[in-house]
Amino acid sequence: MTSKPDDLPSDLASALATLQAEREARLQAEAVAASARAELSDNEALIAHLELRIEKLKRELYGQALRAHGTAARTVGVGARRTRHHGERG
Repeated sequence: MTSKPDDLPSDLASALATLQAEREARLQAEAVAASARAELSDNEALIAHLELRIEKLKRELYGQALRAHGTAARTVGVGARRTRHHGERG
C-alpha cells in the first residue's frame, strides 16, 4: 500500500497510524504468500508421490503382462521342441 507524498498525513499520530496499517497489510500479505508456498510444497509432494505410485502400478501391470508373455513364449518353445522330438522318434 504505497502512499503518494500528497496523501501522507501531516501530524505524527496520523502518520504512525498509517505506518501501522501498512505494516499490518504487509504482514497479512506475507502470511498469505507463506501459506501459498506451503500449499504449493504440499501439492508438489503429492504429485511426486502419485507419480511414483503410477510407475509402481505400471511395473505391476506391465510386469505381469511381460511375465505372462514370456511364459507363453517359453511354453510355445517347449511345445515346439517336444513336437520335434516326437517327430524324430516316430
